[in-house]
Amino acid sequence: MGSLCCCANKDTTGSLPGAPGTSADVITPGGAGSGVAETVSSGMDKCNKLDELLKSEDSLREGLSEQIPDLRLSVMSRVPHALSLSQKKTEVPPAIVCSGCGYTIAYGDSIVKNPEVRVSVDDSRKCIVILQSVSAAEPVTHEPKPPRKTRPIFKTFGGDIYGTLNAPPHSFLMLSSSSASTPLKCNEVCPNCSIFLGIVLSHYSEGVTKRYVHLGIRYIRYTNPTTSQPITDRTAIRCASCLITLSYSDQILCTKRRWAMGQHACYMNSLVYENVSLSSPREERLAQGKFIMADISCACGKAVGYKFCQDLSRNSRNVYQVGRFGLISSLFVIDGM
Repeated sequence: MGSLCCCANKDTTGSLPGAPGTSADVITPGGAGSGVAETVSSGMDKCNKLDELLKSEDSLREGLSEQIPDLRLSVMSRVPHALSLSQKKTEVPPAIVCSGCGYTIAYGDSIVKNPEVRVSVDDSRKCIVILQSVSAAEPVTHEPKPPRKTRPIFKTFGGDIYGTLNAPPHSFLMLSSSSASTPLKCNEVCPNCSIFLGIVLSHYSEGVTKRYVHLGIRYIRYTNPTTSQPITDRTAIRCASCLITLSYSDQILCTKRRWAMGQHACYMNSLVYENVSLSSPREERLAQGKFIMADISCACGKAVGYKFCQDLSRNSRNVYQVGRFGLISSLFVIDGM
């Protein structure tokens, strides 16, 4: 994942197992004895299984995203009848919710099937497109505070596409129609928890401004709007010490992160918040820049990972990682693995 896969090279010690200055067992090259070789082998096997799991989840997400616009769920709804309420079976589109907090962003029938412009972000190569609003107003042609330097993000036969001040540097656009106008680009964040969800492109054509929201499919879930439960099965990720659920397999964004002393870690979209606690917020310098980081502990008291609390990099280039997590691979188990 290029510069994004860089949760290593910490400058300071931490309280997580394996951090510099602690006595926890870690994978170190050149160690004596067969225990190190067995630990490395076990770690690599787990990494390979996690990679396969992520590919499987991506395949499921992509297939489901193609079906969502036409998919309808049978639900029982209450309707007034005389002096009482009766239940009636109806069909509704799935809800599209933020994976981080469950906030409903839109519904499946609002997905644009054949968008003229496609967007890809580094943590979620595939996106769905939602037409959020249509306005007859004149288009916005500049930011209130224009960027110091604007450069083409991606060249196409329809013209160069330019980013705006708050556009993530690790995203690119692809035009599929030469008639499409050059869009104005900005971030889309969850209105409830403020984590990054995708890119908004505003197009102006023939006197009409259209606002298209490109949501990364790894950042969202499809749920039943009446029960708020995901419409597909999930695999639980559990604390290795007490087996309480920390997260789910559909929340893995990257399996190739590193923490202190080269420990493998998974970059996670969200955790089961009632089962974890936050502690020791502090400034850390990672390979991709400075952050305010915090330790994540399981309900049993075991330190299991970390959280990106605040981006301190220049121009907020890592803002899309804020509010997300890392889980140390050796400290969790996955059902069925």
